[in-house]
Amino acid sequence: GANTMAQAKEEAIRKLDARDTQDSLDEAKQAHREYWKDYWLKSYINIQDEAVERMYYGMLYQLGCSTSVSSEQNGEVAAGLFPWTACDHPGWQGDYTTNTDFQRQIHPLVTANRTDGIRNYINVVKQYWPEAQRRSASAEHLNWLIEGTGRTEKFTEGIPGGALFPTHIGPWGASTEQWDDARDYFNSPTDATSVLMPIVKLWKYTRDEALLEELYPMMRDVAVFWENYVTFENGKYVVYGATHEGIAGRNPILDVDACKYMLENTILAAKELGRDEEQTARWQDIIDHMSSVPTMLYNGKTTICDVEGRTQGDTGPTFWANPVTIQSV
Repeated sequence: GANTMAQAKEEAIRKLDARDTQDSLDEAKQAHREYWKDYWLKSYINIQDEAVERMYYGMLYQLGCSTSVSSEQNGEVAAGLFPWTACDHPGWQGDYTTNTDFQRQIHPLVTANRTDGIRNYINVVKQYWPEAQRRSASAEHLNWLIEGTGRTEKFTEGIPGGALFPTHIGPWGASTEQWDDARDYFNSPTDATSVLMPIVKLWKYTRDEALLEELYPMMRDVAVFWENYVTFENGKYVVYGATHEGIAGRNPILDVDACKYMLENTILAAKELGRDEEQTARWQDIIDHMSSVPTMLYNGKTTICDVEGRTQGDTGPTFWANPVTIQSV
């Protein structure tokens, strides 16, 4: 697809020129209708609540528009934060926010059986992967990541063979926020796990062997990252990071859960493929001795919180309007 303004202009002119006859217009209209027919026949719900169903199908329609791999306009890349905008300068560059938002439109494609729309998402993740490997192999980037988390042991070398994503990326391997400091990460070691989650879900849903062959090297990279990122303290593996962007601490709930999620699923994939037996034993040991998710006592009840050390008098961002903590439930 076009990735420069000049290329985009040339491609737009070419497509317009290709629609200069009635037959070409009829052909485009028929392809459009066939796409939507196939899309709507994938699945349906009947929950005896018309209002909820209308909302569900309305959202599915938006997903069908923004994730269509058959569209002439998508350039084989996934939709960004704002698939349709008249603004030349949308918030957050309109890019891919890897800690939550990039994945948000992809997860429901699996549960709604619209799996064709995920290919463009996979393209973007794979395009960025060499840069994610480079960042993981850099001690400087790892120390930016843990800055302010309370972790006293700094990195003296990188994690080669791992993968580390910043919070914001673009298509074609681009890094859309290039601060070259801790602001690239907001203390989140979880972003590489987060971007793989919908693809892992897709594999577990379809059991597609070819997809697993494509996916496993990336899963393994992230497992290697976690293996070398966690610390071992008083008989437990510990993660330093942040559940909410930049509000760092020990054993953030999202990071603890993400580490376990990726190691558990990479072990599952490795066994399916018959690979990395020695490595999986190490990953299983981390899972077996991982710290518990953080909790606090609130109004006499034990509840989850964003990082260790929260109290009723200092809940931190646990109950903020952007309830990121609850994503681990």
